[in-house]
Formats: sequence, structure tokens, C-alpha cells
Amino acid sequence: MNLFGSLIFITYVALSLLARLNLAPRAVQYYIKLTHYGLVTVVAATYGLLLALFAKLFDKDLRLDISYYVGRVMVSLGSIVLGVDCVVSGGEFLENPEFQAVLVGNHQATLDMITMSAIFPRHCTVMAKKSLRAVPVLGAFTY
Repeated sequence: MNLFGSLIFITYVALSLLARLNLAPRAVQYYIKLTHYGLVTVVAATYGLLLALFAKLFDKDLRLDISYYVGRVMVSLGSIVLGVDCVVSGGEFLENPEFQAVLVGNHQATLDMITMSAIFPRHCTVMAKKSLRAVPVLGAFTY
């Protein structure tokens, strides 16, 4: 890493710390959290791709639960990085094997990916609009 890259990294870490301690201006806090949210999404999507590859090669039944596991990564990392806690009430109904439903997120907020991930039951199939395929990393996970 060159000097310029090192300075950018140090600045980012410093701004992240200030944002976490609520010492940075609100606009800076917003953009830092937005960047963290993007990183959480990339990490979860990459995890999903690796899990899908593993399932294809070794464990065919695992492919049915990929959305469930990726959702748990989104919720766990989102809680830590963004300071958002998702509390699911009625979760016992989601784990019932006879439970069948269509769960729809209307995306009124950016955090819908995290909040919807908190309620993904096992054997859940996620649908996304076709234009998301053009998004790097996340797009590959939508196939």
C-alpha cells in the first residue's frame, strides 16, 4: 500500500471511531455507516457465494439453507457494525416446518436487507429484481 492509500485508510479508521463515539458531524456519521453497510453487504454476499460453491461440490442439501445462513451473517455483522439490534417476535412460527408464507420487504429503508434477513426461515427462497444482477458481488448472489 502506498502512502496515499495508507493516509486514506488511517483517515477512514479515525472517522469511523469518531462516528462510533458520536463525536463526528451527523453527515459524516451517516456516510461512515453507509460505507459500513456496503461492506457488510459485500461480506455477506461473498460468504453466500462461497457457501453456494461448497454446497454445489459437497453438500447438495445445504443449498436450501444458503439464504438462511447469509441472513444470519447480515444480521450479526449489521448489529455489530451499525449498532442495530433486530428483535423478532413470533419467530417460533417461522421455524415450524409446516409454515408457508410469502414475506415481502417493501424497502422503505436501507436497513430492510438486515431486518428481512432476521426473519428468513430455513429453506427460504429469496427473489430480487433482475437489475440487481448488475451490482458487483451482490449480483452474483442473486442468480
